Amino acid sequence: RSQLFVGYLLIDCLWVILIPECVKIPKMIVQHHIVVIIYMMAPIIFPEYKWFMGALLSVELNTWFLIARRFVYKKKITILSYPASLCFYASWIIIRCYFYPAILVQFIQLADIRIRETGKFWHWPMIFIPFHFALCCLNLKWSIDLFYPIIKSWVVRDGKNPFVL
Repeated sequence: RSQLFVGYLLIDCLWVILIPECVKIPKMIVQHHIVVIIYMMAPIIFPEYKWFMGALLSVELNTWFLIARRFVYKKKITILSYPASLCFYASWIIIRCYFYPAILVQFIQLADIRIRETGKFWHWPMIFIPFHFALCCLNLKWSIDLFYPIIKSWVVRDGKNPFVL
């Protein structure tokens, strides 16, 4: 299953390279895909950790909601705009802002347990902790980019002074 997903990412990466206007920031998407492709080697190399892949791949659900939302808005299908946005934003918060950081904590806790059990500081599966951390950082950056304008519009009433309510 991981191999299929890596294939999907390679095809998507090629798509973004050939048709860069299909995404907002092509270079970042390609870099993200490269990190994820390397990261997806974890369940292949270390099968004992493949149970994390379902949670990790849940982010693709959010990506598909993003695509659906863009489609709905582009085609002006107003009856679906609210459900599409609701699914997109809810899945973003649940998956990218909650699950991914929680998984990072789990990875660190598992590494700590392994270190305590063996007395060895380094174990090869720990190599994927920095990859997951990088994905969490990307999610944080994208969350700020996504939610800052929304929050700003709630707070700012006077366009000249951002602190005036």
